[in-house]
Parts: sequence; C-alpha cells; structure tokens
Amino acid sequence: MDINEKRRKERQLDDMLIDMSVFVNDFFRRILRLSINTRIQYCYDLKLFFNFLIDNIDKFKGKEIKDLTYQDLNMITLEHIDQFMEYIMYYETEVNFKNSNETKIIQRQNTEYGINRKMACLKSFFSNLYKITLSKDKDDPNKLEKKSKSSY
Repeated sequence: MDINEKRRKERQLDDMLIDMSVFVNDFFRRILRLSINTRIQYCYDLKLFFNFLIDNIDKFKGKEIKDLTYQDLNMITLEHIDQFMEYIMYYETEVNFKNSNETKIIQRQNTEYGINRKMACLKSFFSNLYKITLSKDKDDPNKLEKKSKSSY
C-alpha cells in the first residue's frame, strides 16, 4: 500500500472514531502497531457490537455509542457476548449511500472466519481496556472491573 492510500485509510479511521466513545479511542491508541486495515475492521466490529447492545439489550437501549461509559462496559456479561456471536451469524444492517440521504437494509452472513475475527476483536478490546484501567485509582469510575467466571 502506498503512502497516499495509507493516509486515506488513516483519515477514514479517524472519521469512524469520531462517533465512538472515549474508551474505544483509548483502545485504538493501544493498537497502533496493527495494520490500518485491521484497525478499520476492528472499528467496524466494535460499532456492530455496540449497536447490537443498544438495539437488543434492555440495559443499553436509548443510548448512543459515543455516550457509553466504562460503567456501561461493566454491565456487559458473557451472555451478551454469546448473544452477539449468535446475532452475527446472520443479521441485517443499514447502509448509507455515498452522496445521498438514502439508506438500504443489507442482509449479512458471517463465515466462521468473520465470526472468529469479530470475537478476536472483542477479546483484544476488553483485554487492552482492562490493562489501561489497572493504572487507575481503585475508586475511579472509569475503571473496568475484572469479573470472576462465576459472576457471568
């Protein structure tokens, strides 16, 4: 990939991150070593995950991705992740057309590879955020809690 293509993709990722919460931006600062293509795909995956939570899980309904907090992350359970894995096997998404106000509903189906990549993204996301919050004061509200397996 030439330098101009890489710059274009970096701008694309920057534009995508504008609509994401502060903790997503924290995560992307930690994964700069990954290729730009991987980071863009991770951003799509996280947007899909948070939209799934907002659209399907009562605790998150009515929220915007940008407004989600670390406290919201602490409400995510293993069951939510399992439900997301089922959801991404076959789902519908709204796509905006460039230079138009029109949208279209697209039906999507993930292969095993696509599902595994999305799950790897979530694993990396939560692992990195947990490491970030280890340095925070124990009473800091922006701290991700490590849950025991029995709490899921």
